[in-house]
Amino acid sequence: MTVKGIERLPGDANLDGRVDIIDATLIQQWLAKLIGDDDLDLKAARMTDKPVSVVDVTRIQQHLAKIINLWE
Repeated sequence: MTVKGIERLPGDANLDGRVDIIDATLIQQWLAKLIGDDDLDLKAARMTDKPVSVVDVTRIQQHLAKIINLWE
């Protein structure tokens, strides 16, 4: 996925080049309305073609727990 002209990984909500627990936490905070749209990149946060939701957080967590591989 290309975001802002830069290749990004799906789920990389903070645009640091990694998909990790920080990304999952940022998405959770956004869903709970604890942070705003300026605190994460919603396009990069998406793991599906649907709006950002708990599904995105769950997929990141499953990937980190090695239950699924996001890039297979």
